[in-house]
Amino acid sequence: MNDLSPIYQQLQKISNGLPVNLISSAEYGSDYSVIVQRYSATSARFVLPPVPWNALSVHIAGKRTFTESGSGETVGIFPSAAVLAPAGRSAAWTYSGYVEFSVFLFPAADPAAEIQTLNDEFAGLEKPIAVTNRLLSALADEFLSPTKDVEDQSYLDRLVPVLVEQCSRVIAHHRRAVPVVKNIQLHRLHEVIRYMHTNLNQKYLVADYARFCGISESHFRRVFKQATGESVHRYVLELRLSKARELLVGSNMPLALVREECGFTSAAAFSESFNKRYHVSPSRMRKSFRPG
Repeated sequence: MNDLSPIYQQLQKISNGLPVNLISSAEYGSDYSVIVQRYSATSARFVLPPVPWNALSVHIAGKRTFTESGSGETVGIFPSAAVLAPAGRSAAWTYSGYVEFSVFLFPAADPAAEIQTLNDEFAGLEKPIAVTNRLLSALADEFLSPTKDVEDQSYLDRLVPVLVEQCSRVIAHHRRAVPVVKNIQLHRLHEVIRYMHTNLNQKYLVADYARFCGISESHFRRVFKQATGESVHRYVLELRLSKARELLVGSNMPLALVREECGFTSAAAFSESFNKRYHVSPSRMRKSFRPG
């Protein structure tokens, strides 16, 4: 594999000139390497200069952010959203409050076929693109904390080709898709998705979302599927189950409150959906993280 030390030196030089804090940095991969860095920032605006590597940035947590392309277009970003940025393109970022994000860098000089395919896809982008893709978000979550455990390292190494292939697929889908909504409608779609993330305990009506975006319900369903790769129902269900898992593992909230907080109307529906997704009941999930 290639010597990545020159890249690290350039990254340090770039980050030193920006109002961001480096939390962690590591590299993963067996046949080829991907650099994974985690940053935090607080209420800042800066211009990221063009860098010689294609990159994936995933918003992990914190307040809403914005990225502006060279044309001045502004796109809202929210937790779990991602930005795929081609090499040599600058972007202006605005952060409101505290945020954390992961950056995945794909060294352009690597001869591996998968990297070359990804580079070809990136080359077809005229500017950074913002996407909401459940698999990209889930993969990014796996790389949140560097590990010294050999088995964990091996597991993350094996995830690298999956991450690379999914980036290629997302970009290819974006390049094939023809925009079907106006900028104001796209902005409102991002508002809808942000609302979904922060109001999981509320009942949702697709008709209300479509009305907010100023388009028909059937049109909204098509646009939403194009933007996220999921139906509205599947997307919201996955958000609710992911939040439920987080509460079961990381809090002492009673099961009934977890169910209500995540928008499930009955214990049976919650248990059935959770079991189908994670192959374990909610109560067993909690016990597995609370030995004894």
